[in-house]
Amino acid sequence: LKVSTLNHARQHVRSWRRIQNSRPPMSYRELDEASVCEFAQEFLRSARSEIRAEVIEEGNINRVFRVHGREESIIVKQGLPYFRMAGRSWVLSRHRSRTEAAAAQLHGGLAPDIVTRLRYFDGAQSVMVFEDLPNDITWRRSLMRENLAPHVAPSIGRYCAAVAINTGPGLRDDIKRGSLAHSFPYTELCALAESLIFVAPYVDSPSNRIEPQLGDIALSLRRDRGLLDSMSALRYKFRNEREALVHGDLHTGSVLVGAAKTTVFDLEFAYFGPMALDTGFVFAHLCLARIAHSVQGHVEYCRSIDSSFSSFWKSFAYHVELEWTGGKSELDDFLARLMIDTARFAGAEMIRRIVGFAHAEDIDSLPDAFRSSAQRAALAVGRSLVTGPPADNLEGAWKMAIELLDGSAA
Repeated sequence: LKVSTLNHARQHVRSWRRIQNSRPPMSYRELDEASVCEFAQEFLRSARSEIRAEVIEEGNINRVFRVHGREESIIVKQGLPYFRMAGRSWVLSRHRSRTEAAAAQLHGGLAPDIVTRLRYFDGAQSVMVFEDLPNDITWRRSLMRENLAPHVAPSIGRYCAAVAINTGPGLRDDIKRGSLAHSFPYTELCALAESLIFVAPYVDSPSNRIEPQLGDIALSLRRDRGLLDSMSALRYKFRNEREALVHGDLHTGSVLVGAAKTTVFDLEFAYFGPMALDTGFVFAHLCLARIAHSVQGHVEYCRSIDSSFSSFWKSFAYHVELEWTGGKSELDDFLARLMIDTARFAGAEMIRRIVGFAHAEDIDSLPDAFRSSAQRAALAVGRSLVTGPPADNLEGAWKMAIELLDGSAA
C-alpha cells in the first residue's frame, strides 16, 4: 500500500512538471488585480469582461487573489521576491513557490481528499493556480466561531500519518528517502522560521511584537537558562533532523473547513525535517484556541476542543500503526520519541505566537478584558511543555497543559 501510494504521489509531481511548461516563458512581473485577470482567463473559460479579481491575502511573502469567472472561481498565488514588511531591500528567493507546488502535488498524492488541488504552476512567474473553496473557512476561524466540525481533527491526524508512513520512518526505501531529502532541502524560509521561532523571542529582536503588559514575562523568558537550553536543542532538531517531508507550517490557519471536507494548504515551508514539527504545531494551535475560549468561560466548547485534540492524535496513531511494516518495538520507539518532541515543539510555537513576530489571531482578537490573561496562560503552558518532564503519552501532555491552564485561569 505504501509503495503504490508513493508512486501515485510521484505521478502527481510529474503532472505539475508537465503543466508548468504549457505556457511560453515570461520574465517575472508582480501581478495586480488587472493583470491577474488576463493571466487567469484561460482557466476560467470566460470572456475578459466577465472576469474580476480581488486580493484575499496581501502577505509578507505572497500575494493571493480570488479570480471570478462566469461560472467558477480560482485561487492565484504569487510568490514575492522580497519580504514586504521589511521592504524590497530584503530580497527573497522565489524558489519557495516551486517547493510549495512540488510538496502540494506529492502530499496530494498521499492524501488526495485532504490536500488542496494544484491546477497549474508557472516557475518563471512563481505563480500557482489552486482550486477555490469559496464556502470554506479556516479551521482557526471555525474554532473562533465555536463551530462544531468533528471531521477535521481526525482528517488532519490521517494526513500526518500518511506523511510519516510514506515519506518518513515508515518508508523503508533509503534511496527514495534520500531522493526526497535532496528534493526538499532546508531553505531560506526554513532559516527564517528557525530564527523567528527559536531565537528572536529570547533576545531583544526588532521582529518581536510584545505588548507592554507582557514586558516582565518576556524578560523572564530571556533569563530562563533551562528554557534557553531546551530551545537550543529544539532548534538543532529543526535544522538537522531529516525524518519526513513535513508541511512545515501546519496549524489551524493552514486548514480549510467545509461542511464535510478538510483541506490542507500553504505548503511553502515544506522540507525534509522532524515529523514532530507538524504534530506539535497542531497541538499548539488547538491549545491556543482552547485558551481563548477558556478565559471567556466557554466551558462546553473547551471540552469540544479537548475532544478534537484526542481524535487528532488517536487518528494519527491508528493510521501509522495500520500501515507500519517494521517491528512493534520500532513503532513504539518512534511514537514515544514523537510524543516527547511534539509537546516540545508545541510549547515553542505557543511562546513565539505571543511574544514573537507572528501572533495567533485567536488570542490577539480577544477583548482587552481577556487578552492579557490568555497571553500569560499561553506563555505559562508553552514554557511548561518545553521544559517540563515528558508525559507518558501525548494525551497526558495535553491534560497537563489543560490543568495548568485551568489553574492559571482560576
